Amino acid sequence: MSNQLSRLQAVLLGLVVLVAVSLGGVGLMAIASKQGLWKETYTATVAFAEANDVAVGTPVRIRGVEAGQVIAVEYTSGERPIVVQLRLDSKFRSKLFADATAQIQPTGLLGSKVIAIHPGTEASGPMLQDVLKSVTSPDIASLAAEGEVTLKELRGLIGDARGAVKKVDGIVEKEAASVRGLVQDGRDAALSVKQNSDAVSRLPLIRNYVENATTILVRPECRREAMTFDANDLFDANSAILKDTGKTQLDTVATWVKGQNSKVEIVIAAACDPNDATQAASTAEHLTRKQTEVVLEYLKGNGSHKTGWWSRRKMTTIGLGKGGSPAEIKANDPKEKLPVNYLQVIAFQPQ
Repeated sequence: MSNQLSRLQAVLLGLVVLVAVSLGGVGLMAIASKQGLWKETYTATVAFAEANDVAVGTPVRIRGVEAGQVIAVEYTSGERPIVVQLRLDSKFRSKLFADATAQIQPTGLLGSKVIAIHPGTEASGPMLQDVLKSVTSPDIASLAAEGEVTLKELRGLIGDARGAVKKVDGIVEKEAASVRGLVQDGRDAALSVKQNSDAVSRLPLIRNYVENATTILVRPECRREAMTFDANDLFDANSAILKDTGKTQLDTVATWVKGQNSKVEIVIAAACDPNDATQAASTAEHLTRKQTEVVLEYLKGNGSHKTGWWSRRKMTTIGLGKGGSPAEIKANDPKEKLPVNYLQVIAFQPQ
């Protein structure tokens, strides 16, 4: 025996289905409109030195106005090898000029990125080839430069005060020479201030830049284990680009880290040969920091930071440059000589 719908029930059912289909269509059209599928668009390109987490779907804004999104990111060659293709709303085409520039900027609290376009000036003429010039995003190096200026001004004030009190030209000259020596290398000055002057290290710019190597690497309350590698075995020469053999060695490290209990904190530290004349102190610090960051991302890619469904292991990186470590770092074998260019993955077990 089958139950048949009455005419009224059939009509109501048909209306419900029609409304559902209509709502679904409206939703799809809204999504398509959001993605710019119904807009008239065109493609522009821009080349960057670094991708900085830009990926397909990254929004593009012109003076803060939504204008399109990234549709492709390609790794090529040259000084700016990251070629990014942008799909832009055609209504902005006449508003971009020959000197228009693009810059990768952070947005929000989660570190997401946006490509911000400055349209340029009418005096430069129209953009003919739909190619934008890139502008380097500000990084910690610019903060370090500001820190150098602040530190120099502070030391200058101290020198002036001493000169005014003692009225001795020789003391003023000596203090000026001390200032020149202190700020000759911005990164060395910042590290020296952090380690030797708590008062100066509380300056707004410097306190967010200087890494406290002693606090990170000297932990008397913890048991310490380390895996040590020659940086030249992990990376291409004077770079932070992993070799295939380096990745193989890091796979072993990932397994070792996963075997540690959840309370163990991992520190990745790297240092350069202090006698390497081809490296300045500032470039050595930058190189070793990038090397540790690359190793951290590789280990995270292997899931080494996970200690449960939601919990994550604390993993810290520090680039020591030519300064070396304040801790007495030993190689895997205490009798083995520590490489001049080394990278260590250290496990600190609270006791």
